[in-house]
Amino acid sequence: MLADGEGEFISGFAEPFAIQALCAFVGWPATDWRLVANGIRASQGAAFTKDAAAGAAAAHAFAAYVKGVVAHRRSAHVRRQEDLTTSLLHAEIADVPLSDDDIVSVLRNVTAGHGTTAAAVGIACLYLAEHLTLQAQLRADRSLVSAAIGEILRIDDPMPTSRSIVYRGTIPSRSRGMAWTTFPQIALWFARRWHVTSGRTGHVYSATADPEAVLVMIDGLSEGGRLEGEVVVDPAMIGRIRRSVV
Repeated sequence: MLADGEGEFISGFAEPFAIQALCAFVGWPATDWRLVANGIRASQGAAFTKDAAAGAAAAHAFAAYVKGVVAHRRSAHVRRQEDLTTSLLHAEIADVPLSDDDIVSVLRNVTAGHGTTAAAVGIACLYLAEHLTLQAQLRADRSLVSAAIGEILRIDDPMPTSRSIVYRGTIPSRSRGMAWTTFPQIALWFARRWHVTSGRTGHVYSATADPEAVLVMIDGLSEGGRLEGEVVVDPAMIGRIRRSVV
């Protein structure tokens, strides 16, 4: 893409990255990622066109691939690897090992999530391209990357129907308020601040917020330079508030 001067990011980078990450997580050979990608596209194409024969062929090819990997892993000379395939090979239900068909079924569901991964990569990269100050900060301090990605994907969720767990550090009488955070450590800081400023004991509270309950998500840095993940919610629309242990 850089050599060409331009490109389509999702198909040129995000999707290949997602499938290669999938292969690493599952334990499939890295060199097979294009084979896996073609199989996924064949399955998706058959579902879109409602072609039952093509769908059955894609499912059969996927099962044959997985069973081939499983058979190879079961060979005595293969060194044990720490990945999902190994975990499934040693998994049991009611003291009965999973069959090859069981493993195929589990991994078929796992591969279905690659689109969400690709979307998340696209969202994160677009956000950083539009917020150069944050991008520069992350380049300077890589320890912030994980928290920043989590916050970016809370702001623009690749699965927008999902709920958010939010936290609030305050005293019991003010537990149902509008200002929350996605970071329990930040809520703990505010809880402790109550003792410093007024001598009162603060606690950390957590609640579940549906997307429609969120009024504003503030994606900025505090004056101290930390990501606060502040979430402003409609207190009447959040779920049960629980006192948390952080």
